[in-house]
Amino acid sequence: MIGSPALTSRVDRLAARGLVTREAVPGDRRCLHIVLTEGGRKPVDLR
Repeated sequence: MIGSPALTSRVDRLAARGLVTREAVPGDRRCLHIVLTEGGRKPVDLR
């Protein structure tokens, strides 16, 4: 299992590379959805 601080830094790196975006969850300011961008979908190989 990955801890919250480690996950935050990984998502930060992915966002800096334009692979993911953070989207607010309506009604819950504590929560964010992490969404793959078009650029983030390309490296994913779903065999």
